[in-house]
Amino acid sequence: MITFENEKNYLKVAQLLDWFCLDDKLLWINLEQYILKKDRMFSCDSYVAMIQHFSNQNEGSRDLYDFYEFMYASSVFKKATTQQIIQLTYSFYQVHAGTNNFFDALEADLNERLNDKVSTFDLLRVLQAYSEISNKFPSLFVQLETLFTARFDQMSPDEMTCCASGFAISGFGSPFLFNFIEQNMII
Repeated sequence: MITFENEKNYLKVAQLLDWFCLDDKLLWINLEQYILKKDRMFSCDSYVAMIQHFSNQNEGSRDLYDFYEFMYASSVFKKATTQQIIQLTYSFYQVHAGTNNFFDALEADLNERLNDKVSTFDLLRVLQAYSEISNKFPSLFVQLETLFTARFDQMSPDEMTCCASGFAISGFGSPFLFNFIEQNMII
């Protein structure tokens, strides 16, 4: 059995498995085991990239996602960028993993980081990730509504549709928001 000594090699394996949609369970399981065993080897960047590849293919055991929750509570993700936190959130959403406490911690982090510099695409991913569990996160949805209304004139019809859908699923969104979306979609 050959093991890699460099985190980039593990990342390349995850990319290969994801990009070519290889569904060999044994490969995914082995990669997961190495991630869990060699936890000190990986940087924040690699952790985020690998969980993205796992979630894109709906792979990874609950142990892997629990491990990521544990690592989030430690210092591993302290220097993560806003986009990495959003990617982590969206990866957990894709596989419907994560505890309430984990999403509480992510929401607290996102509330501090979300601003007008975050891309519309990333804001839509946050909206989608939290829309089904929204009743516990009203302040996040107020912040998202504020950010979206400030950029409606720059949003495409597809982005507005996704935005309307996310707020409709969540049960949040003011009448002003929906009227504004409706008026801009008709034009």
